[in-house]
Amino acid sequence: MNMKPSSKQCEIARAMTKSNASDDVIREELRRLTEAEWNEQCSILDNELKEHNAPFDKGFPIMVDDFVNIGVANGVDEATVFVAYMEWRNR
Repeated sequence: MNMKPSSKQCEIARAMTKSNASDDVIREELRRLTEAEWNEQCSILDNELKEHNAPFDKGFPIMVDDFVNIGVANGVDEATVFVAYMEWRNR
């Protein structure tokens, strides 16, 4: 994915996913997958998140697990997945 998230975006992604990935790691990992691959992974993630449809207190840990699972499947950190997903959602 050809995007360069700001430090603030990376900070938010780390906070939401409980990640320790640096800004540089997130930016590098975003370039590992093509635009088409990110689109496919974000679509899968979006469907998973919609399936869970739980109240925030119960749904938040499940949401984090979803980001982790997509990250593991693609060899990237969950914060990277979060940044890619937020970009995908804004299109």
